[in-house]
Amino acid sequence: MDGYLGEYDSGRVLVRFAQADSTTAPPEVESLVVSSPDELCATINSEIPQEIRYLALLTLGAYYAGDNNYSSARAVLERAYATPPQETDARATLLLRLGLAYQLGEDPSPAKAIGFYTELLDAAPDHLVARYNRGLAWLDRGQSGDWARAVADFDGVLARSPGFLAARVGRGVAYLYRRGPGDDAAAMQDFSYVLERDGQRTMALYNRGLLTIRTGERSFWESDLQQVIELAPEFAGGYSALCWGAVLDAEPEKALPLCDQAVALGAPEALHSRGMAHALAGQFPEAIQDLTAFLDWLEGQPASSPYRAYRGQVQTWLIALKESHNPLTPATLEALRQD
Repeated sequence: MDGYLGEYDSGRVLVRFAQADSTTAPPEVESLVVSSPDELCATINSEIPQEIRYLALLTLGAYYAGDNNYSSARAVLERAYATPPQETDARATLLLRLGLAYQLGEDPSPAKAIGFYTELLDAAPDHLVARYNRGLAWLDRGQSGDWARAVADFDGVLARSPGFLAARVGRGVAYLYRRGPGDDAAAMQDFSYVLERDGQRTMALYNRGLLTIRTGERSFWESDLQQVIELAPEFAGGYSALCWGAVLDAEPEKALPLCDQAVALGAPEALHSRGMAHALAGQFPEAIQDLTAFLDWLEGQPASSPYRAYRGQVQTWLIALKESHNPLTPATLEALRQD
């Protein structure tokens, strides 16, 4: 496999990238050994035959991607795409790397990644890596119908490779979001299938924890999410999810230190849970501060962010809190559990 992405965890993509060992370059390429990447781009564009130019652009794109410089990788690979190779395998490699370049980095474009993977799959429907990565891209984009599209792609992968555990995690997340009839049970089946074969699969534990918070199975979510923290102590999501479960069970004293840890590890969305915990504890000034900070953070999030659904509700809570009223009734907490 030329490259693939890892598991999906309700907002995060864990990445694995693999590339075959390079072979010794032919003598004609020795002239491309230059002092800087910029000089190399200029040489590639003007001084070499088309076939070697394509190979050099592809290699440079992989170099930039390996250095986590995805904006440069995209620019270089787009140059190769402007005059793509005719050979099916070479074109598939280019399209796969373009999909990866747009799927990763600080400013990803799931829509562009989906476009490149789709072009590849139109020519090579059995390309499992492209189908798996496109499934992740549907999850990341999160538009209407994307959950079903993700399920279909992961189904396609698992039909040919039933032991591909990461694809089962991805499909479980798609079920978790889609929420059609039977989807919660299907998600549980996928996550549990994975954990029966690899009990330390962090993302399966994490997402099963999120699912069982929704279904109210405390013994499951507490155990699963505690294991997540033990396996990945720097993963903010584990603390954030445990905080969320404790808040929904109206246990602010238990929730607050977990929320603090999540925020400290870089999970600003946990300000929402921490604000709720402060409100449940009667600490209204602290609740107002956290929920206001949550709304400020939310303004910078994309329209597809699932947290945007809380905006109007939090604004209403702030009005009540400023009047010294706790808006978090048991009915409100139960409704949030189902979201």
